[in-house]
Amino acid sequence: MKRFLRILIFTLIAVILLFNVFIVLSGRYYLYTGVYQTYLQGRMGPGIYDLHNFPYRTLEHSSHPKSWKKSKGYNTVEPKKSDMDYLKSLGTSALSMNITTKATRKQPSATPSQRQKQ
Repeated sequence: MKRFLRILIFTLIAVILLFNVFIVLSGRYYLYTGVYQTYLQGRMGPGIYDLHNFPYRTLEHSSHPKSWKKSKGYNTVEPKKSDMDYLKSLGTSALSMNITTKATRKQPSATPSQRQKQ
């Protein structure tokens, strides 16, 4: 039993040491911050409030913006009440609706309300 524990502890130390060597040699020091700001704070993944924990930069407005093509149905689709209620229950802070037409769709996909019916 002592031998097993000794091997287990040695293996864990070796894995941690190799992980740190990888981080230092690759220059990916942000991994330390990521581990600290998530796992060591009691979370299991990223969240929408990570803006306060990680460095960021603001993009300046372009002096020569390029406009996107707008479809015929631009700004005509509204989400269903059931979908909005679901998003509110999740505490969603933003919503982007990207609708494709059948002509531009490569693979048919079902909307969330259609998936529930199936």
